[in-house]
Parts: sequence; structure tokens; C-alpha cells
Amino acid sequence: MTFDYQGTPTSTTPFDSKYKCVKNYLRTAYQFKYEADKGMDQWQLPEQTERRGRGDCEDKAIWLYAKLLKDGFNNVRLVIGRQKEGDQTLHAWVAWYEQGKVYILDPTSENLIWEICKYPKGYYKPYYSFYWGKAWDHLLKHLYSS
Repeated sequence: MTFDYQGTPTSTTPFDSKYKCVKNYLRTAYQFKYEADKGMDQWQLPEQTERRGRGDCEDKAIWLYAKLLKDGFNNVRLVIGRQKEGDQTLHAWVAWYEQGKVYILDPTSENLIWEICKYPKGYYKPYYSFYWGKAWDHLLKHLYSS
């Protein structure tokens, strides 16, 4: 089988419904008003974020992550890390793993779906990620220990 990586424009694909679902949830989460926590950082439940229509980065990401899980997506993770190298604060987003690619779903900064390789080097550095009861450490501490 040969592939044309440039592609040919098409009006439909077998993945349209999945893509549309993710895009719609991302657009909704992006529309929630950004509101930083006052004082200590607290994570809202998805229902609180939806009811209030606002939250900070992890509240929006948790809402998006929960919606995708509820719709049967088993290839997403809630991610905590740095949006950009050198940032002083942590950031939260959702990673969507689809057909060997990783897509960034960041409802605080974007209402579009972008493949991780489309961002400049140093963007979206994961520290930890979560899927149901599992967690991953992305810090590669073993590279820095003596």
C-alpha cells in the first residue's frame, strides 16, 4: 500500500464524528471564562466548572478530559506541566493520542486541535499525566541523577 502524505481534499472521513466531538468539547471549554484561584490552588469538579462557566487552566482541562472520558475516549490524558519552557507557573491541558500522533487540547489558550510537532520547540512540556487510576512521570529524573 502506498500513501500520499499531501492528501486529496475530501468531504468525509471515517473519523469525522470523533473529530467533531473533540472539537466541540474543546470549543466549549475554551469559552469558559478564565478565572485564577484566589489563594490556594483548588481543582474544581467538572460539574462546578460547567455550572459556573469559569475556572483556571486545570478546571477547564479537567472538564474537557471528563467529557471525553464520558464519551468513551480511552486515548486521552490530563497533563500537568509547563506550557512553555521558562514559565514560572504550571499549566494543565489534555493530550489526545490518535493513530500514533499526539494532539494538544488546551482550552485555556486555543480552541483548535494542534499536533504537538506543530508547536515550536520548548512548548507543552509534560511533568505528569493521568488516565483514570494511572499516572505517568515525564520528568526523566533518572537522566539528572548522579
